[in-house]
Amino acid sequence: MGIALGLSAALLLLIGINPILAFSAVFSGSIGTPHGISETLIKTTPLLLTALAFTLPYRAGFMNIGGEGQLFMGALAAFLTSVLVGDLPSAVAIPLIFLTAFLAGLIWIILPLIFKFKAGVSEIFITVILNFIAILFIGYLTVGPLKAPGNPNPETVSIPIFTELPKLFPPLRLHAGVFIPIIAAFLIYILFSRTSIGYKIRVIGLSSRSATYAGIKVSKVVVIATFIGAGLAGLAGAGEVLGIHHFLTGRLPVGLGYTGILVAVLGRFNPISQIPASIFFAAWLVGGETMQRMAGVPYGMIFIIISLITFLILATERIMESWR
Repeated sequence: MGIALGLSAALLLLIGINPILAFSAVFSGSIGTPHGISETLIKTTPLLLTALAFTLPYRAGFMNIGGEGQLFMGALAAFLTSVLVGDLPSAVAIPLIFLTAFLAGLIWIILPLIFKFKAGVSEIFITVILNFIAILFIGYLTVGPLKAPGNPNPETVSIPIFTELPKLFPPLRLHAGVFIPIIAAFLIYILFSRTSIGYKIRVIGLSSRSATYAGIKVSKVVVIATFIGAGLAGLAGAGEVLGIHHFLTGRLPVGLGYTGILVAVLGRFNPISQIPASIFFAAWLVGGETMQRMAGVPYGMIFIIISLITFLILATERIMESWR
């Protein structure tokens, strides 16, 4: 970590920025105030869910790069469902909305699975293409058919108030949805370590050929793991709509799905380790906005810094393992 911060400081000096001012801005903006902590935990929610969306299929040998698209489709499903069930009690409506968002993410991964198992096409290519389709589709809907009348922004009408996730500490934006990824992480950890399907996923991840010889139906297990993972990314989209924006917007944060992959890697594909990893990334992303305002650092620099930190942490761990 120290080496990574040192190199990051050198990069900042090269572009004429005081690294002490920049790093202090990151700290104050992310965990230095109640507002910063709230925003960091809010950002942690989709990052952890998309990390899990990548981890579960990855452990079964499937590269789900489509968390971004699955998040956007989950957001669309959450909005449409909230409009349809807004008259129901919150205790009924909100779980139903999350269920449809989960199914939307699941549906968005079906095509890559078909292409992989029926045509032998890499899932990486198909999932990336579907990411762009989902983003552009939501962009079209929010400036066209679903756009709120009279609103100059690419936004729909607001969802019914009874379908909004309750705030934990008003007026802070921190909402009850922050518990969902934590629960999901522990459940997936239990699935990996305590269930037969988890054992099969681990075996397939080590060697699909050995799994086949052992009598495991590889394609079935991969489909189950991938469906669950994609559904979790859909839940991230629902959290954005119900907990933060309260409408569907074409300005949903882009890049959460890809950053979730970095979280998964930094967490060593362990659901529990990904909890602090997601908080770490969220703190840098939230603090980066403050760093931009206070120190004049281009926001894109934050991605260079966190990528550099991730790379050096993993490289250091690998070197230390080789010396043991």
